Amino acid sequence: MEMLAAARPKSGYRPETEEEWRNVQRALEELGFAMFVNAGAPEEKARKAAHEIYGGLAGRVLMQIGYWDDDKK
Repeated sequence: MEMLAAARPKSGYRPETEEEWRNVQRALEELGFAMFVNAGAPEEKARKAAHEIYGGLAGRVLMQIGYWDDDKK
């Protein structure tokens, strides 16, 4: 949660720069890892699952969908 707060974009909502996108994505991946560990997953499996879901291109696409602006459709 602290990483998410620290990754909050200057705009206050949607990341605008590549650095802001990377910071938010890293924070979401760490949050996913923490959620999996809290649910009882071994750390190695939790890290792998968090990376597969929230990291890389797939995670970036999901994150961008979450920030989709309906006015830009």
